[in-house]
Amino acid sequence: MATSVVMIRRFAGGIFVVAGRPYARNLPVLAIGLWFAWLLVGRLQDYDLVAVRTALNQISAWQWLGAGLATAISFAAVAGYDVVTLRALGFRVSRRRALRAGFVATSLAQLVGLGLASGALARWRMLDPARLSLWQASVLTIAVTTGFLAAAGVFTAVAALLWLPMPMLWALIAGAVLLGFGAMIGLSILRPRWIILGRQLAWPKLKTIMQISGLCVIDMGFAALAFWLLFPADVGISLLTLLPVFLLATGVGILSGVPGGVGPFELTCLAFLPLEGQAPLLAAIFGFRLVYYLLPGVLGFALLAQTEWQGRGRDAPDLYDAPGRRRSANVVAGLTNRAARAEARLIDTDEFDWLLHPTRAAYLLVSEAGNSLIALSDPVGVPACWGDLMQNLKAEAQARNLTPVLYKIGAGAAQCARDAGLKTYLIGQEAWLDPQTFTTEGRAKRSLRRKLKVVAAQRLRIEPCDADILPLGQMQAVSDEWAARRGGARGFSMGRFRQNSADQHRFYLAWQGGRLLGFIGLWQTDQEVALDLMRTADAAPCGTMHALVHGAIKDAALRDCRRFSLASVPFSGLEAAVNAPERFCHWLYQTQSARHGGQGLYQFKQSFRPNWEPRYLASTGAFCAAIAGIDISRRIVEP
Repeated sequence: MATSVVMIRRFAGGIFVVAGRPYARNLPVLAIGLWFAWLLVGRLQDYDLVAVRTALNQISAWQWLGAGLATAISFAAVAGYDVVTLRALGFRVSRRRALRAGFVATSLAQLVGLGLASGALARWRMLDPARLSLWQASVLTIAVTTGFLAAAGVFTAVAALLWLPMPMLWALIAGAVLLGFGAMIGLSILRPRWIILGRQLAWPKLKTIMQISGLCVIDMGFAALAFWLLFPADVGISLLTLLPVFLLATGVGILSGVPGGVGPFELTCLAFLPLEGQAPLLAAIFGFRLVYYLLPGVLGFALLAQTEWQGRGRDAPDLYDAPGRRRSANVVAGLTNRAARAEARLIDTDEFDWLLHPTRAAYLLVSEAGNSLIALSDPVGVPACWGDLMQNLKAEAQARNLTPVLYKIGAGAAQCARDAGLKTYLIGQEAWLDPQTFTTEGRAKRSLRRKLKVVAAQRLRIEPCDADILPLGQMQAVSDEWAARRGGARGFSMGRFRQNSADQHRFYLAWQGGRLLGFIGLWQTDQEVALDLMRTADAAPCGTMHALVHGAIKDAALRDCRRFSLASVPFSGLEAAVNAPERFCHWLYQTQSARHGGQGLYQFKQSFRPNWEPRYLASTGAFCAAIAGIDISRRIVEP
């Protein structure tokens, strides 16, 4: 008995050793290929191969030329998969090199089979091996293949439902595929925070999904056209009838792993295409193999050999490489100190990066949020550079498969955005005043004076406080009370109160005896002071915030400040909305104030009788603006 156990263990160990050999990993594919070949040979025994050769000779030169042109268009889309996927994965590779790598990898993989292995190796050699490891090339190949198969599945489901008679079960499967695609679109927009195995699930970008889907339609559509053009004109099969069968046969061939899908492709076509004679079909398949598999494979091998012989050159380095950031940090700090908009101080938080103009005379605050690359507020620096910065924003968004968005920009920046080819939408207005001329006198400010009198009767005192002596513990307690009352603190386009970064603001505190009842935090530059943090305790009397802001305005006047911003009010000032996004924002202001507090903020700021300036959002269109609104809202409320 013991001897038998030992023999079994040795036999099993030998099997695992053999299975670990590189050649052994291909045995399943070889077995599948031999099985399909056996089936195909069995099917072909009853066919007249002389008739197949005759049908092949009847294919005209114009048909060959048309099939070759359709193949070229299809492979142009095939090469585009790598461009989109490299961007989605964050690799900085030139478009030309990505296209060449995608063409070579796909053409060789479909000719020799073993797509994941051959495709990864080809991409690794075509791209820069010094910057892209074989493992990264493998991840890229898996991502390209997964994206293509998913898009091809959706395309096949649509084509089958429209043009292929199917039993109910197959129709239900196709419908489920389309529902799954719709769900993925919804999840890529809403981007819920799902945690799996301790890590947040990274949803694909909406733009990536749509680009891969569009490329798949071009790729598979023109591949089917190349196949269809090789049929004799008198066969009587339409392109729309052929398309779903071709898509299904191609999918079966790819999933089998057999080189070129030889066997599965043919058997699927023979089973589903309604032809009286099989000779024209077999001739078209053979011609399609020559045009779509052999010729691209030979060209791909030639390009790979040329790349290995001549070398690859170098791509441009990443835009946000660490040495570049260190060199430009001092420049950005200097521009921020002189910024016309004090919101530029948000660059000191961990929410934003910067996009610096080549002349170092201006920059944009940028942050990736969902499907958007968002630039906050007006560009900082020389206005003559603003147009170039917006073009750079568009290029950077394209490089990341994101949509460029400018958020909370003024009228001047909005005009630059329109000149850069973006659409602008009014989303609110900002209140500001001149501390040098501000006064509480006048009939229009009666409500403000009443608030200040109430606070004075409560013996509240308003004091500025230096960063090194802030009562951080009491401020944290007040902030926590305020957040609990308001459903959480907001961020992104406004600061958050954090004890370890309290020196970023200038604070004014409201005291009642020795008890802190509220505070405000202001951003400051040489040209503007802007209201940001607003926090009050539960026990703070009505008017505490009015008194804090009034005290800050008086102090700004003593420091010779000429512009004090009370910050923006979302969705206000849109009574004359002219497009769908603006009408929607106006509806939000009128009906959803309990959620965003816009009407209450407007009444509070209007009590100071400020000047009002419009604020805009710029993007590539209304749909992208709506997606940007979702992305921004999520970032604002994220903890």
